[in-house]
Amino acid sequence: MKRILLLVAIVVIGLQSIAQPDPLRLKLDSIFQFIDKAQVPTGYLKEYGAELMPIHCFNGLLTDSNAVADIDAFRATYTDISTAKIQVQLAAMTNLTVINTQISSFVNDAATPIALLYGNYASMRNDALSQNLFTVSNQRIFDVAGRSQSPYTTNTLFAAASIKKEFTNTVIFTYNPSLYYTNTNITINTLWVDFKDGQGYKIIPISGTVSKTYTDSSSTKLIDFKV
Repeated sequence: MKRILLLVAIVVIGLQSIAQPDPLRLKLDSIFQFIDKAQVPTGYLKEYGAELMPIHCFNGLLTDSNAVADIDAFRATYTDISTAKIQVQLAAMTNLTVINTQISSFVNDAATPIALLYGNYASMRNDALSQNLFTVSNQRIFDVAGRSQSPYTTNTLFAAASIKKEFTNTVIFTYNPSLYYTNTNITINTLWVDFKDGQGYKIIPISGTVSKTYTDSSSTKLIDFKV
């Protein structure tokens, strides 16, 4: 069985979430109305979504550019992939209002759960037009009949964030599977956290806890999660 390893780093800063405006959806529907949506791998197309965040950076590999700042950035990232669903026959992902209600139910708990997002989506190739895989007319995109290759690439999205933005010196994390969201049938078996204190990754048990007490005065911390 294939084993999938995903990583992401987070740091606690602020970002305001933005709702998807209806006029934008109408415009996107117009732009993409003539493409064969059955040809879009996974049924989710990045360019059809809200594109609030650089989700191509959140590919599950640890780099300086894929830090999910906080739970509001997580919400924006979730909005990007959930609104990217272009195949109408697919079941919609969980509504963000429901997610916010779920998150709110845990914010006063002593242990803080980690919200997790894993998904697959397609994006249009950068060379799709130059390779004559699409044509554009009147601000609408059209498939090219008989093209010999796909105009799309398939991508992975992984994001993790603490549901709380601020802590005192002691941080207590827990793993609650109800805060894992996906557009796939992939489940998460284990969640690890690395507080970057030289101790390496520690498993966060389901309904169990892992804690860290900071003794310095730094106001922000980078934390790595792995599933």
